[in-house]
Amino acid sequence: MQSDTGIPSRLPRILLNLSVYFFLLSISAVCVIYAMNFYALRQADALIRAVQGVELNRSTAEDVRRVLARTGPVSHSMLNLCDVNDDEYSVRAANPILNWLSQRVNLASPFKNRYWTVTASIVVSHGYACAVRIYVFVLPKHGAISTVVSYEPEFPSPILTPDPYLVSIRKYKGDDWLEVEVTSSATDVQRRNAFGFDFACLRRFGGCQSACELLPLAWADYRIKARQEGWALPVDEAADVRCNETR
Repeated sequence: MQSDTGIPSRLPRILLNLSVYFFLLSISAVCVIYAMNFYALRQADALIRAVQGVELNRSTAEDVRRVLARTGPVSHSMLNLCDVNDDEYSVRAANPILNWLSQRVNLASPFKNRYWTVTASIVVSHGYACAVRIYVFVLPKHGAISTVVSYEPEFPSPILTPDPYLVSIRKYKGDDWLEVEVTSSATDVQRRNAFGFDFACLRRFGGCQSACELLPLAWADYRIKARQEGWALPVDEAADVRCNETR
């Protein structure tokens, strides 16, 4: 028998409407998150392109500030790298709101990257750019992924590191680290590979699994070198299809 209030007869429809509402709200939230992520990654791509236009020992401090200012707010600090009291100008590409949400709300991390940031810095010594450094950090569900590119006129100890282009990989307690060191003596192809960042895994549902996905060209160079030298490849990267596609 139907209640005088009619609530029991309307309850299924109310529940259905609420379900549809929450479903649409969830889809809208994911779309907004994707758009925010897409915009931040466009800034990261622009930042990588911008720093490649800096000429070591030729670009002035004013040139450096102008190039970086096109991609975001520029921060300044002092350090001792090329000489004492060098100036370091940096720009960071990330989405602080998304990074904060992704570590607390599962809905905010459809890409399975709970946190990511791209930082590019240019060191100026005696008025001219002397080094470029790019640091990408990704915090997936387990472990951490880091990729670092250092570009300098020459290595501090050229006798110990005669090769102008070095790629190294380290694994430690689930963390994945890929580092590229390149100098002005490297070939155009080597410099291109050193700066060949690919942020597709940061856009992809499922997120990044290995550092080799972020620097695929440098990883391919390391893989060739490892085979020539008889080095064992890291198990995760060797098994990751996305790291071993023909490029």
